[in-house]
Amino acid sequence: MKKTNKLDTEFRNEEFIVRRKTGTDTIIQSKLSGKEYRRSSAHLKKIGGPSSTELLEPGSTANSNSSSNNIPILSPSELETQLNKRVRQPPVKYHEYVPH
Repeated sequence: MKKTNKLDTEFRNEEFIVRRKTGTDTIIQSKLSGKEYRRSSAHLKKIGGPSSTELLEPGSTANSNSSSNNIPILSPSELETQLNKRVRQPPVKYHEYVPH
């Protein structure tokens, strides 16, 4: 593909089929010409396919609460007491220091 404008991308607007993937090494095949290429999966973009909500089991929802996902909701005063549990202690070298 030859660029006609310096702002054009060097990538083909073509879909490929993944034939084999081992780690990040991927063998892809062109849908148009059938030619195979070897690319890193970092240089590929997934298009189409099922979304993350379609991958869930039937009957389950993405917002379902399980016992492991329960996060307690705290009031601002409870949150402040939890954040301020630690008592600050000055370094030992400042124990004899008396501010003016």
